[in-house]
Amino acid sequence: EPCTASALEFGDPDSVIQGMHDRLPVILIHGSPGQSTDYTELGPELDARGRHAYALAMPGFGMSSGWVPDYSARAYARAALAFMDARGIERAHIVGWSNGGAVALNACDLEPDRVASITMLAAIACQETEGTGDYYFEHAKYAVGYGAVVILPELIPHFGLAFPREYRHAFIRNFWDTDQRPIRAIMESLETPTLILHGRHDPLVSAWAAERHDDLIPTSRLVMTEHRHFLPFMHHAI
Repeated sequence: EPCTASALEFGDPDSVIQGMHDRLPVILIHGSPGQSTDYTELGPELDARGRHAYALAMPGFGMSSGWVPDYSARAYARAALAFMDARGIERAHIVGWSNGGAVALNACDLEPDRVASITMLAAIACQETEGTGDYYFEHAKYAVGYGAVVILPELIPHFGLAFPREYRHAFIRNFWDTDQRPIRAIMESLETPTLILHGRHDPLVSAWAAERHDDLIPTSRLVMTEHRHFLPFMHHAI
């Protein structure tokens, strides 16, 4: 059974009771590292425009901190769908920022009828856009990163300055556990309306990745801005 995610809620809870609201809610999914508070600027903007929104904290992060067996985008997609089940949300728009883009695509692959649209916000997706594009090299890099980010700080005094171990663990494991190779096929067969919103000056996910995703998704619309990677809390009004 999938882990469920915790969430910040933006809007009147009564508005999402079935039959009392004629606009579908928005599910906001953060990247790695990240948490639901990444959307404390964007969430109220959506509410002000008549969209009830939930900013999820994926298992291992923020309000959903703790140890889980699987931190992959596929597992997180199941957690997002389980959250929708728990809240009685039959269908929603899903926004995925950074690593959250892969979560949104996997959720649509698992239960396409429940995803009204996808917004890929400075998002990662297909394998060739991940670092060098080589799955094995990238995952070897994450193995080294696990030692440097998770294990090494436990062996030397850090006087509480390092993030908690479970948070660092979730950060690296999200990359390590995620297999982006199947995402290309998901994108090529996607029938769900998809907005790709990306900054031309993004140093973490290159602009050409957004262009590649737009080429692969038959239902996509690409909007490039003059911003960088941190759109949800630095440029939320766009």
